[in-house]
Amino acid sequence: MTLAEIIKTKVDDLYKMYNNLNVEDNKKKIETLKEDINKLTTLIETLSKDIKNLKDISYQDISKYISIKEEDLKNINLVLKAKYEFNLSVDLTSTQLEIIKKILEELVEKKKSLVETVTKEEEQVNKNKEKASSIEENILNLEYLYEKVNNPDDYSLLNLEDFKTLSIIIEDKDTPSKVKIDLLSSVIDYNENIEKQNKKILSTTDIEEVKECFRNFGFKEDMLKFIDRNKEEISRNIDLSNTREILTYLSSKKILDKFSKGALLAIVLYSNVSTISKRYEDLKARKALFTPLFEMPSIWVNNLPKKVRVRHKSSSKKKNESNNNNRLRVYASKISYEEMLSNEQYLTSMGLNVSISNKTNIKVLETPREKIDENLNTYKLYGFFEARAKSTLPPSIFSFTKVADKCDKLIEVGLLHNANNNYTITFPTIINAMREENFALLYKLKRENSIDNYYNLIFSQYYKRNIQSLNSCLTTKCSKKFGYNLGTPEEINTFKQEHFIDQMDDRYIPNASRYEEIITRENPINYQDDILIDEKIKNLEEHYRVDNNPYQYKIGNEIISRLKVLRCYSTLKAKGITDDNALLYSVTRGMYLDEETFNMLKTSVKGRGEYGWSI
Repeated sequence: MTLAEIIKTKVDDLYKMYNNLNVEDNKKKIETLKEDINKLTTLIETLSKDIKNLKDISYQDISKYISIKEEDLKNINLVLKAKYEFNLSVDLTSTQLEIIKKILEELVEKKKSLVETVTKEEEQVNKNKEKASSIEENILNLEYLYEKVNNPDDYSLLNLEDFKTLSIIIEDKDTPSKVKIDLLSSVIDYNENIEKQNKKILSTTDIEEVKECFRNFGFKEDMLKFIDRNKEEISRNIDLSNTREILTYLSSKKILDKFSKGALLAIVLYSNVSTISKRYEDLKARKALFTPLFEMPSIWVNNLPKKVRVRHKSSSKKKNESNNNNRLRVYASKISYEEMLSNEQYLTSMGLNVSISNKTNIKVLETPREKIDENLNTYKLYGFFEARAKSTLPPSIFSFTKVADKCDKLIEVGLLHNANNNYTITFPTIINAMREENFALLYKLKRENSIDNYYNLIFSQYYKRNIQSLNSCLTTKCSKKFGYNLGTPEEINTFKQEHFIDQMDDRYIPNASRYEEIITRENPINYQDDILIDEKIKNLEEHYRVDNNPYQYKIGNEIISRLKVLRCYSTLKAKGITDDNALLYSVTRGMYLDEETFNMLKTSVKGRGEYGWSI
């Protein structure tokens, strides 16, 4: 077996192992069990409150969980209805009372059993998730190595990190001895072949020849310095004949000077005249020869498979080290022209007016499909499509980053899904355009004014006849806003230090930095449905959820994004973190808080004081 075949076989085996873990199936099983626990809790509470409530409970509801004679329950219910609905002078017999007592005891025992089962299942899910995470990392590393050994343009030797990756195969007790021997032999062959190729390349390509080639096409010192900075990658990969053909073609079309230095070098290294001419003619026909496209070498290259580009974005140390020597290749492989056209078709299918011929659409078209889908799901979750037709939304919003976090803040400052105002639905570009210091300012203004005064203040001063004036105020730099100096980074920093605490400091919330690390890494968008039967969340729902508003809790005068709390606490709970500090972190994450407000929220969450409850 060749080195590539050995790696691919191992990757296939790991995928099978990953699929056999059935993490999602086990989660669904747990969800079903928790639904049963919730129903049992209701049954037990109903019966414990008053035995007459048994008359309103069906045989099916009880027999689903315990064994009981239908005739016994029927007779008991007849007595209860006669006594409590028809006011007849009848009572349950001692035997019937014993049956009811037994029903209650068995329901309690059944609930206890299900809780124990859920605990065991959750422990297994967590173990499987850890295994899955380890397998995912191994797959990623092996796939990266598979790309490397299969890439004819990669002339780097197998290094220490690569050998660590290969140890996944060697140290696996299930790997046959013959495969291990083949692996060691193929590694030696691979490195020997790479050394031969490197000698060949170094003997035929001189960086001074490359620089002279570019001088002949009128390039000055800045390009020559750029070539020097990337000389290792260029000397390994450049074909001077191909380079001259490309530069000649681009010059003939009068577009040579439109490309940035990095884009042009990436193109001459990894493309050819045939691909470039086809792309040029297509873009010309579409009237889409816009500046941003000349800064995207990937669309001028017959690109790598998409899965390879996805791996390029992976954050691992060895990948970063390798990419340092292949910067131009990474630049040339971000997104292909075909993927941009696919995004165009995808967004158009939603009813959005999107075209590569519109330069304002380039940003969203170069956005990875995964990010577009993530944003699509986020906007759906946050009710944008209920409040406004999807086709009327500006396409650019699907390219935004950290949409959920920003929507949380917009909810909390009263500009999204507020009974008095839904500004963000009308002008959704505020999600990306809102400056962070203005979020801080609005948290403060909202806190120190009544709701009416708050909206009168921000809309009367900047709203006037054009609602975009508020947008301009909140998305641009301004030396003075609502009486506060926010013109320079120093002034902004002073404003924050004077008016807010840093509740993410572990001194305020123990382990907050750890929680933040988990949430940042997991980047949850939604929450697990079973979080709604968690006791702490049930108390939040009962005491603080705003009526007819699925997006808000209200604690004191503070609006809290409900979706923020649910997804953060759900994510932490999945990691086994369920204490009050985790809930307090979930409530206050991303907010600008003064000490008094923080203490009020802390008191409420931990169940003490005016706004609290007992958990």
